Amino acid sequence: SLSSESTEETLETAETTVTDETTQETNPLTLSMSDDPDPVGPGQSVTYTIDYSNSGELPLTGVKITGMLPEGSVFVSASGGGLQMGLGSALWELGNLEPGQSGSVNVVVYIPQDSPEGSMYTNTAVIDSEETAAVTASETTTDPSVYGSQTFYVFGNALDVLDLLSSGSAPGTYDVDETAGI
Repeated sequence: SLSSESTEETLETAETTVTDETTQETNPLTLSMSDDPDPVGPGQSVTYTIDYSNSGELPLTGVKITGMLPEGSVFVSASGGGLQMGLGSALWELGNLEPGQSGSVNVVVYIPQDSPEGSMYTNTAVIDSEETAAVTASETTTDPSVYGSQTFYVFGNALDVLDLLSSGSAPGTYDVDETAGI
């Protein structure tokens, strides 16, 4: 006898949903800078501290920092293997930067004695890697002597000089003005 078996095929249909999501990637490289001292005058040195980090989840390769030194300043030294590159820049080749890794480097510059008083000195640094876009940070150091420093001598009886200079607004506060004859 012939028997006919009926075979049922069950087809499972998997529904696939494709979602087009636009994600903004955040650059994992961070860079900040500080200066010490600030203000700084002609004939003094200033140290710029450059802090960096990889806040991402992946290692970064070929990491380097380039520092553009303030115009008119003179390179003195760089920490962390930094090298002077020409007259106006320094370079740190950091290599690989692991996730969560951070550090800092310093560059010291001298402000020449003949620099104009009241100047502003801006140091700019750029950090870059093979996997990311460059990140820039700047720090401006000021010269406190906007109008120049002046020393003058007054001769005469101390009490008469103090009376001449006294503004009367507060004890120990004295104003110099051209009408007072000084």
